[in-house]
Amino acid sequence: WLDFRMAKPEGGWKQFPLWLEVDRSTEAVKAFKRKIRGIIDYYDQGHYKRLFGTRNFRVAIVVDRAATNDEEADPIRRRDAIVRWLAEELEQLGKEGYAPAFVVTILPSRDELVSDSGNLFTQKRWFQPYSAQPFSLFDLPESPPTR
Repeated sequence: WLDFRMAKPEGGWKQFPLWLEVDRSTEAVKAFKRKIRGIIDYYDQGHYKRLFGTRNFRVAIVVDRAATNDEEADPIRRRDAIVRWLAEELEQLGKEGYAPAFVVTILPSRDELVSDSGNLFTQKRWFQPYSAQPFSLFDLPESPPTR
């Protein structure tokens, strides 16, 4: 869990907490969807707020390109599949409003990380269910929902 804080111009802080999940392409769709259900249940039951002291909720899933370096596990296809699985599971649960709480990207390569183009947090490289446009992590809409 990462907790970013940025100063607001009017004073105080804006909080950007991230529940970080690293996808190494080891879970099939059924196990992945079960995990998403578990994360949503954890949030809905108030455990997230009790543990982290905030209702700001965002799950950042990073596809590890090193784990997807064969033809059958292309990182772009894996990222797109995860975004699709998220949308399917949210629809199944009737929780489409949670879509902005889930973001997916591919871990930048070592060369990208050395240059500014690989900045994981500020570059437009994050995707969400129901949106084809990539986002910068800190430009995303407020995370839903508040209970």
